[in-house]
Amino acid sequence: MLKPIIFLIVHIIIGLVIICPNQLYSKTTNKFKYPSQIVYKILKGKNIVGSSVYTFSKKGFVYYLTISRFKGFGVNVHDKWSAEINTKNFSLIRSSVTRGNRIIEELKFKENEERGFLGQSVFLHKDLKNNTSPTMTQLASPYRVIDVLSSFVVLTQKVSAQKHDDERFNLFVNQTSYIVECSVKPDIPYKYKNKKIQVSKVTLKYMFENKNTKKTESVDLATFYIYLDQKQGYSFPICVMIELDSNNQYRFVADKYL
Repeated sequence: MLKPIIFLIVHIIIGLVIICPNQLYSKTTNKFKYPSQIVYKILKGKNIVGSSVYTFSKKGFVYYLTISRFKGFGVNVHDKWSAEINTKNFSLIRSSVTRGNRIIEELKFKENEERGFLGQSVFLHKDLKNNTSPTMTQLASPYRVIDVLSSFVVLTQKVSAQKHDDERFNLFVNQTSYIVECSVKPDIPYKYKNKKIQVSKVTLKYMFENKNTKKTESVDLATFYIYLDQKQGYSFPICVMIELDSNNQYRFVADKYL
């Protein structure tokens, strides 16, 4: 009597897998898993200019991120660049650059405050490089605020959660705020270490008005190629290209991770 029942149960399970593969797949792949350490080669043009270590850890309801041995966007090679992200809504809590034992720059979430069309997220930016005359600026935004460091994780989570709809972010980099349009293109072929892999291409596009033509134009400030390691379950940017201007063009290429 038990054999027919077991036989029936097995066939029901097989039928569910055949009929609903997408639902089963989404439940198993929506979990966010990021490598604890990634070593990136840094390139300017075709030239390797350095190697940086990106670290990721979690404590309580906060993700902690750091990058070391990086030079660019006002950061020196010996500075410590760190960021903190809320694990619940993947919003930036704080980003800072430390030189020696002194914080020289900080972008910190201040409060939620109604500011009309500007929105509710209020951040305070401190430029402390000059001890005698530090500058402080408030930034209010209706969109999620990210910097270069936090964008690696925030955009990876967006892809991992299969949120492919367009979204606007406030990208703060090199002491400048950019409202960018984020678009996601999944299943893009990409060549990595002489192998063809599938990635999601995430583009941050900045829209602006040309002062001469008075027409709206756009430029890609950053492009992320986000890869899912099927064996280990990690999602992360395997390559990131950031181009603010001719002096700020960087490409991060993942060399190894764990």
